[in-house]
Formats: sequence, C-alpha cells, structure tokens
Amino acid sequence: LGYEAKAMKFMSHEACRSQVRLQWYNQLDPSIGVFGVMWRMLLFWLPVTFASISMAHQDGSGHPTRVFNWREMYRERSRLFRAPICKFIVDCLFYCILLLLYTYVLLNSSTPTYSWQEKLLWVWMFSRLVDELWQGYQQGILVWGTSGPNIFDVVVYLGFIIAFSCRLADTSSAGVAQANFFYTLDFVALFLRGLRFYAASPELGPKLIILGKMLSNLASFFMFFLVLLFTYGIAAQAILYPDEGWGPYTFQSIVYRPYFQLYGELFLDDIRNDTNCIGVSPFSS
Repeated sequence: LGYEAKAMKFMSHEACRSQVRLQWYNQLDPSIGVFGVMWRMLLFWLPVTFASISMAHQDGSGHPTRVFNWREMYRERSRLFRAPICKFIVDCLFYCILLLLYTYVLLNSSTPTYSWQEKLLWVWMFSRLVDELWQGYQQGILVWGTSGPNIFDVVVYLGFIIAFSCRLADTSSAGVAQANFFYTLDFVALFLRGLRFYAASPELGPKLIILGKMLSNLASFFMFFLVLLFTYGIAAQAILYPDEGWGPYTFQSIVYRPYFQLYGELFLDDIRNDTNCIGVSPFSS
C-alpha cells in the first residue's frame, strides 16, 4: 500500500526496508550480498553452494543463527532463481552484452551488406520493444507514460526504428552514413539508459539521485553563464572587429570565441593578424 501510494517517507523506514530487502532476496538471507548471489548462480550445479543461505532462525538468546539443512538446499536453489535480485543480475548481464553487440555493429556498419551481428541486433532490439509495449498494455498507457524511464525508453526505440528504416531504405554510401548517424545517437541514449541499474545499488543509487538534482540546479546557474557569455562576446566582437558588421558568422563569433577562451584558447594568432600587431609597439603597423 505504501509503494502504491508512493509514500516514500513511509517506505524509507527501517521496518519497510527490511521487508523490501527480504522480498528482493525472496526470503533468503540478505547477508550473502550481490556477489554471493552471483557466484551461487554460476555454481548452481554444486549443492554445497546453497548450504549457507538457509533461512536464519532465532536461538534462545534472540540472536539469528544459521541452520545448515541439507534437505532444503534444492528448495533454496529454486528460491534463489525466483528472487528479484537474480532476475536483476541476469537483466544487467544481458544488457551489457547488448551494448557490446551494439558497439561492434556501430563500428562495422559502414558496408552496404547486413552482417549476422546486425541482424541479431535488430531481433534483440525489436524483442525489447515488444516487451516494453507489453508492459505498457499491462500497466495502462496513462500510468506507464507517467514514468520518466519509460519515456526515455520510447526515445531509445524510436531512434532505433529511424536508424533501422534508414538502413533498409538506402544501401548507398550516403544512406549508410545516415543510418550510422542515427545508430550513434541511439547508442548514446541506450548507454545512458544503463544508469538505471545504478538505482539498485545502496552506494550508487543515492549518488544517481544527487546527480539528477544537481543537473536541475545547474540549469539556473547556466542562465547566469549565458548572460556573462553574451556580454563578453558582444563586447569583444565590437572592440576587435568594429568594421565587420552583421554577417552569417557574427553570432558564431560572439559565442564561439568567449566559450573556448574559458578553456585557455585565447586566439592570439587571430587577434594579431586581424589588428596588424606586428610592429614595435602594440597595435602599430
């Protein structure tokens, strides 16, 4: 009820966090951690790997103690693979494989022919698109569309559909270059989408939230930066090039020069050439 009502202060209580943690590990011992789950997933064929994650019991002093029940090891194994954390790890692993495949296709997509890696990428991305549409159907479009990550997913899959359409429509060098451009934009969005996996980490999740709020606060400081940038750019343009007037590259000069001067590029050669500063005294001919 607290989750459905989005009562985050209530959900942040330690009692609620403990219950969520138990559901995250599917009633297994949460002290095994993520790496404990991972190596047990890799060595699932060894029964001994599940001997230490039996449910903790209370002894006479009220402290939890581990019970090594060999008869429940197979039950623990099935419980582990049904745990949300196990599904999360598998999803994260396959997402990394998808990014590697996308990287390979992106760096080798300059040919008019379609490689089997690119065809595999098409199947993979469209299968994820179908899964996303199914989630929207189950949750309801209005509820599904209110989530920021879901809207970002729409941008990712629309970018891929555009790249896929350009790839099939034109196999010439110009068409391949255009498709590669949209592939690149979609790859950047897909890579940034992977930040959502950080939200499940107790260490990285809060930092991700802090970073998002910092970016929103940075927008207000950016407005002050624009005022100073245009003030200096217009003043420098008027002093250094008083006879240039207004042209197609005037706005570019106003923004381009002061912006790169922030990084130490002073354009001294251009200033000397434009002002004929080649004499003994400054600005002498």
